[in-house]
Amino acid sequence: MQEGSFTISALSSECAEQFDRMLAEMPRSEGSLDQRLLLEDAAGRFRIWASNLGALQPSGSPKSLDFRLRESSLMQASVRLGLERLHRCILKAVAIFQGKAENRVAEESDDADETQPPQRTQPSPQKQ
Repeated sequence: MQEGSFTISALSSECAEQFDRMLAEMPRSEGSLDQRLLLEDAAGRFRIWASNLGALQPSGSPKSLDFRLRESSLMQASVRLGLERLHRCILKAVAIFQGKAENRVAEESDDADETQPPQRTQPSPQKQ
């Protein structure tokens, strides 16, 4: 998919298809149930978002997001960029599930204090 040249409708449809592919490729191990539920939830939320805004409607339809944003190129570009980024992320996940890419895992710190946000202290009241 060449970025920047597709309609919101085409990008949304592609993302929906890739969500299905990602879920199909995800390993069904016992420990991955929580992750599967999170991905299913994300796919469902995407479909609700796309349906509510008309992102999955044919681009020429007056109900489509493409049609509704036809006079706002900035908003149209912003939505397209978000969908392109989502598409790339889903493709990376599919590649990881297929064993074609390595999953990057953040290293855990030995020092628990480094992972905690700094504590805010209340300023002492000034006496007059």
